Amino acid sequence: MFENLFDSQTIKDFIPHGTCLLWRSDLLLLHVLSDSLITAAYYSIPAALIFFVLKRRDLEFRSIFVLFGIFIMACGTTHLMEIWTIWHPNYVLEGFVKLFTGLVSIATSVLLWPLIPHALKLPSPAKLEETNRQLQHEIEERKGKEQEIRQLNANLEKMVEQRTAQLVEANAQLEDEILERLRIEESLRESESRYRTLFEQMPDALVLMDIESGKLIDFNPKAHQNLEYRRDEFRKLRISDIDRQQSEEDIRRHIEKTRDTGEDVFETEHITKSGIVRNIRVTTKVIQLNQKKLIQAVFTDITDYKQLELALRTQQQKLEQSQNRLEYIVNTSPSVIYILSRTGNPECPFKVDFMGETITLVTGYEPHQWYCDETFWIDHVHPDDRAAALENQSLLISQGELTHQYRFRHKDGSYRWIHDKLRSLRDSEGNMIEAIGAWVDITERKQGELALKEAKEAAEAANRAKTEFLANISHELRTPLNGILGFTQVLQKQTDLTSKHKEYLGYIGRSGHHLLTLINDLLDLSKIEAGRLEVENSIFHFVEFLDGIAEMFEFRAINKGVGFIYEKAATLPEYVIGDEKRLRQILINLLGNAIKFTHQGYAALKVFSHGETVYFRIEDTGQGIAEEDMGRIFLAFEQVADHDSTEGTGLGLAISKRLVDAMGGQIDVQSTRGQGSVFTVSLALPAASNPSKPKADENQVIGYTGKARRIMIVDDNPDNLTMLSALLESLDFVIETASNGRECLDKFALFEPDLIMIDLLMPDMDGAETVKHLRQTESGQNVKVIAVTAHAFDDIREHVPGIGLR
Repeated sequence: MFENLFDSQTIKDFIPHGTCLLWRSDLLLLHVLSDSLITAAYYSIPAALIFFVLKRRDLEFRSIFVLFGIFIMACGTTHLMEIWTIWHPNYVLEGFVKLFTGLVSIATSVLLWPLIPHALKLPSPAKLEETNRQLQHEIEERKGKEQEIRQLNANLEKMVEQRTAQLVEANAQLEDEILERLRIEESLRESESRYRTLFEQMPDALVLMDIESGKLIDFNPKAHQNLEYRRDEFRKLRISDIDRQQSEEDIRRHIEKTRDTGEDVFETEHITKSGIVRNIRVTTKVIQLNQKKLIQAVFTDITDYKQLELALRTQQQKLEQSQNRLEYIVNTSPSVIYILSRTGNPECPFKVDFMGETITLVTGYEPHQWYCDETFWIDHVHPDDRAAALENQSLLISQGELTHQYRFRHKDGSYRWIHDKLRSLRDSEGNMIEAIGAWVDITERKQGELALKEAKEAAEAANRAKTEFLANISHELRTPLNGILGFTQVLQKQTDLTSKHKEYLGYIGRSGHHLLTLINDLLDLSKIEAGRLEVENSIFHFVEFLDGIAEMFEFRAINKGVGFIYEKAATLPEYVIGDEKRLRQILINLLGNAIKFTHQGYAALKVFSHGETVYFRIEDTGQGIAEEDMGRIFLAFEQVADHDSTEGTGLGLAISKRLVDAMGGQIDVQSTRGQGSVFTVSLALPAASNPSKPKADENQVIGYTGKARRIMIVDDNPDNLTMLSALLESLDFVIETASNGRECLDKFALFEPDLIMIDLLMPDMDGAETVKHLRQTESGQNVKVIAVTAHAFDDIREHVPGIGLR
């Protein structure tokens, strides 16, 4: 086997580092054999040593034997590694094994030398033998002595028996004393343990000081934590290092006082490591700990308490101020402040607990008179108001608040009107505790309300008279004016008129329209002031509306020789919801003024929007308005004094302002005298979709097609009959007239009209009554009726249902 193991082929295959042994099989065998024998010896020797140590428990220096065994075994391992590395070149492992062997060798040598002196002290065998002989001699002598001792023991036993009895008795007493002492010691230990626990866990800072020198002996965690020090830092401090107010002498006096009296309490200020000042209450007392007297000092942080005390003192001062103010207010207020409490009596559920001093000024009675008699209040309430007052007061319990008015008998016998307001105060469970009330004498206000009511009724009567007057005067003014304008229109259609006649008719027409405008302005102002103006919103074509306004005033501006600028934002909605008629009236008034008072330069209409709000900006470079006149321009019948034109009534801006307000908008003006004016109107005009309604034909009517239509005209004014007949006959209508309602009813059946145009205000039988009778007949149920009236207000529609109003 060995020949095969160490032949050249084996060496070549398994010992790549065989060059160290010159690739010779005999050398390899020699080294493996020698290393194997050494390893076997080095492993067996430690085994014998360890076995010896285990058997000899009394052996000195056992650890060195074990260390020797480890050292020898490590040496054997190095030889074993020599065999291993022949085939496996793990030189790193071999190096670590040798390093371990070296370390164990060094440790063995280091530990061995200190043991040599101790080993040398061990006795030699000769000394052990000599010691044995001396010991044997001593044993012989001792046996002789033992015989003597036994004799003495016999004598002693008798004495011991006697002494034992005494000792048993004494021992019993001693055991009792020991038990008592043990109990006391256990109690002291428990007490000290409890004290230590309390000392460590106490929420306040606690220190123990020497009663003579005042030095710190011990302290709990709170003592250094509260002052932001570590324990080792705090131990080096003196009390004067942390006390901001007490000097060394002051601290010494406190220690002496504690020592003499047993305790002391004072307040001071401690400063923390970071510089924060804390208010401290110091409580000192003398204690006995471990048979030694010490001073125990407790530092209680009262900073929050001091701050709270300061806040409470401030609050108390404020409370006293508030109380003084309240007393002043209660005793000087025109309202009488009082407090009620429950009585439990259903007939008189409350009694007065407090009554303000001003009650004497209001009722003539002193406050004490209200406290003595629970029925004092109700007995002085007016008999007619008494039941309601009691019923209202009983509701206070359930409702929590009460306000009522009643008459109260003054001390002078007169009755005063009282406005009484109460509020209940309740506890946490919702039960009523008391009620606080306030009395106000409203007799003068009641008298004023009565006077105001009478004045209001008088004003309403005057307003009704004014309305009736306006309706009548409107009828009286419009009736002849309609005749003038109507006959002017009829004459203008004549073909045989000369140019001069047409010019005169133009003057008449323009004057008539100017008069009509004046009447309409007056009526519009009257409607606004009477509260009869109603905003009638509808969907209309906004862009087309603006274009029409601009076209109208562009023509006026050109005729006057001034420029006209029209700008509209591209973001304007095509259709909006608003009152088209009132918006047209506003813009016509403002643009009319702009052109009227501009003699050079331009007038402009600029329209833009933001959200649903549309802004109309009317500019001009005219005369402008002086600053002192700005406050009057929106007043009715006011005209700026230095304007060179007296045309108009001064109502245009007043009506425009009221119309804008009625529509929920705003009108602003900026003007500089001699440079022009800018009026800006902002109105909410929400965008709307196309209403898809047919556009009205605004061209002049010249006739109609189809069969001849029959119209009956009913009016008590012959001029109106003549004018309307002439207008309608020129359009090829067949006309029949009636001067009153009864004549209309008589002619209706014979004439069988397609349409009836009827005046509403007629004597004997008015238009509404006439139509009512017509609708009761079979032939009159479907005939169309148009009311032709000069009435001032549109609310006449309510009185003539089923009639078209013109």
